[in-house]
Amino acid sequence: MHELPVQRSRIEDSLANIGEEIAVGGQLLTKALDQIADPKAYYEKATDKVRRLLNESFFLRFFVYQDGAVGADLNEPFDDIFAAQTAFRASKTPHTVPLVQDRPNRPK
Repeated sequence: MHELPVQRSRIEDSLANIGEEIAVGGQLLTKALDQIADPKAYYEKATDKVRRLLNESFFLRFFVYQDGAVGADLNEPFDDIFAAQTAFRASKTPHTVPLVQDRPNRPK
């Protein structure tokens, strides 16, 4: 029976620490998001070393085709994020619906 209060105390201490860790993580994430609020400007101002790290973080590989077109494969989770964003934007694009008078076999 004496062990229950000890275990409860450890769990409560652990939960208190988790809250602090989440707060620190949230602050770090906020600072990181502030730094990349303008990603183009951030990339242009970055050193070569930082640019390389950014490229390696986001991209798996780059492609340059013979006609000069370029492409890239994204690293996880950015590939999934990009796919979800593309699907979401496609779902929000208005679809053209033909006018009633343009439909075949309409009643006269």
